[in-house]
This record gives sequence, structure tokens and C-alpha cells, in this order.
Amino acid sequence: YRTPHFHRDIEIIWVLEGGLEIKSGSTLYTVYEGQMIIINSKQQHELLPIGKNCTTLVALVSPDIVDKDIPMFENICFAELYVDVVPEEIYMNIKKMMLKATEVYLKKPEFYQLFCRSSMQLFIYEMMTYLPYRHLSNGEGLETERNSARLNRLIRYVDENYMKNIKLSDFAKQEGRSLTHLSH
Repeated sequence: YRTPHFHRDIEIIWVLEGGLEIKSGSTLYTVYEGQMIIINSKQQHELLPIGKNCTTLVALVSPDIVDKDIPMFENICFAELYVDVVPEEIYMNIKKMMLKATEVYLKKPEFYQLFCRSSMQLFIYEMMTYLPYRHLSNGEGLETERNSARLNRLIRYVDENYMKNIKLSDFAKQEGRSLTHLSH
């Protein structure tokens, strides 16, 4: 289990054994053995294993690795998150690439960072070629940034006050928001 969280990186999750449910907002994604899914940058999500065993290979890909070529990559939102909808040959190549990048990362030969970075760049190229995506508008990007910052503040507030009797209304007051606004 992984509590609700988000990050600036794109997250690639490949289920190697068992199954995984990923809750993002009101949407529940189910990922079975052999499937791969992408979590968009700043997309809040929670990971819930299905059954006792769930083994995953996870890669966090910083938008910085493509920012010279795609400056607004951080504001790209993939509409389709399941990677296995790409052509089968491409999907098989992606799996092989992920395994090889993992092996190289774990063994850490000389210049391994270059191999891993280029592998993730190739992965992003394949996703942008085969999966539908859209650019978040400036307004959507700003709203995502504000929500991410507020969620970070809430997490910090809970971390700092968990030994006390804390209420969402206390945090709402600190944020200058109504309890109703924050609970939605």
C-alpha cells in the first residue's frame, strides 16, 4: 500500500506479479500482471495491491530529461494511461528496454546514467507517439500547482501535528478556506 501522494515526475508502473489498483481522484485503474501504466506529473494517486502479492517495477522520470526538446513537457497530460494499448511490437520493446535499464541501473557500470536517461527519453518518445495527450492550459497548470502546494502544506501540517487532536477545519482556517471547500 502507498498512501495518496503526487510528484513532479512521470511515474511508470509495471506490474510483474499480482495486481494493483491505483486510485486517482474518483477514478480507479486496475493494472494486472504484465501491464504497465503511466501516472502523469502532479497527478495525485494511491497504490493498493490486489491480494497478498504484488511485485512492481517502478520508474520515476523527471520532466527535466526532455525539457530542452519539449519545454512544456511537465504540462503534458496523457489521456490514456495504460501503456499496453500501444502496438504489441512497441510494447514488447518497451518491456525489454525497461528490463535492460533496470539491470544497468542496478549494476552501475561506467556511464550508466547516460544509458538510463536515454532509455527514459526513448520511452517518452514512444508514449508521445502512440498515446493521446494534451497540453494543460496555463490556467490548468496554475490550478494544478496551487492544489499540489496546498496538498504539500496539508501533508506537512499532519506530519507536524499528528500527536495532537487535529481537525480539517483547523487546516482550512490556516489556509483561509472554508471546510466545505477543502473537503472536496
